[in-house]
Amino acid sequence: MATVCGVLLAAAALSGPVRAQEDLLGEIKSIGTVRFEGRHRVGAGELRSVMKTRSSSRWPWREQQALRNDFLRSDTLAIRERYRHHGFLDAQVGVRVTPTRDSSRVTVIFTILEGGQARVAAVGFTGVHSYPEDDLRHRILSQRGQPFDPFVLQLDTLKIAELYQERGFRPHVLASARRGARTDSLRVWVEFAIGEGQQYRVGDVYAHGWNSSTKPGEAPSASTDPRSAAEHPKGMERLVRRELELKPGDVYRRSRLVRSWERLYDTGLFNQVQISPIVDSTQSRVDFEVLVHERPRRWIDAGVGSGTAERFRATAEWGHRNLFARGFQGALSSRVAFDGGGRFLLSHTELPLLEPWLLRTRTRAVLTPSYERSDDRASGRWLVRHAVAEQRLGP
Repeated sequence: MATVCGVLLAAAALSGPVRAQEDLLGEIKSIGTVRFEGRHRVGAGELRSVMKTRSSSRWPWREQQALRNDFLRSDTLAIRERYRHHGFLDAQVGVRVTPTRDSSRVTVIFTILEGGQARVAAVGFTGVHSYPEDDLRHRILSQRGQPFDPFVLQLDTLKIAELYQERGFRPHVLASARRGARTDSLRVWVEFAIGEGQQYRVGDVYAHGWNSSTKPGEAPSASTDPRSAAEHPKGMERLVRRELELKPGDVYRRSRLVRSWERLYDTGLFNQVQISPIVDSTQSRVDFEVLVHERPRRWIDAGVGSGTAERFRATAEWGHRNLFARGFQGALSSRVAFDGGGRFLLSHTELPLLEPWLLRTRTRAVLTPSYERSDDRASGRWLVRHAVAEQRLGP
């Protein structure tokens, strides 16, 4: 009987704090402060950056942070994951809520048991034949002696795949990690299993879909013949192909695919560019389908404004993005200004011309002839005229 009574008394004693916690969480309270207990190896600012639970402001006119049970649960998980990023694989996080002198506020305390920090004991590779193993080891984030971050393994698999793609391979990379037992539980052995596959080369390049009457997102014409005159405006195929770094017979390199995509956008001729690889494993080659949508070739712009000296100002501009179907870009712009009495002050006209491929090299050349006529009112007998031709060269 005495034993039964002792058990009942112990249960009652333990249920008191638990019931108090449930009562606090069940009431609508505002958060006074948020504290950490047991935190030593990870900065408080870093932990707070991943948390939703915040301390309320001391200023009464600021919005007060309400105590939310779902935020507490998510924050304990977020803190634990942050510790795992630093190699504390066995970290444990709890939370408790304590009342304050102000009955409407509570203090939130996150209790942390950090444990030991795991480190990378060694990094190994299997299946490597076409890439120097030492180069791979120095290019990844997982390094011997560094704190083990399990989330870095995914980044390393992507990095290894990217390195192989620069040599024409499309590999399959699988990462694994193994912890030691007992005394070696804080040592982790990392291994990457790589299936290199075969080396690919660039095959055919099909470019189509640049009919300016087609709206972005619509399917291009059914023909895939790059010489189709109905689908390709005059000279447009040449403008697209000269920007591509994908040459048939070359070893496939992912960086060249990305640069080709960037260069097509840099021309200013297209508002949509899509390059899709088509892998032919039977012939170890990659064909490419280039789908572009041409921007409107012509544009017109006009505006009016006012300033302290120029009480009335008007501007107008007309431009073309593909003059003579050779990629030349030109614009004719003019500005005229008058003072408050309606008297002439300034007129300025210029005609910038851009050649993106000077002498068959990717050198941009700009010629900007301009004419300006102005009256500074210093003397009623004189009008100032300027004629200028500016030249610029650049990559």
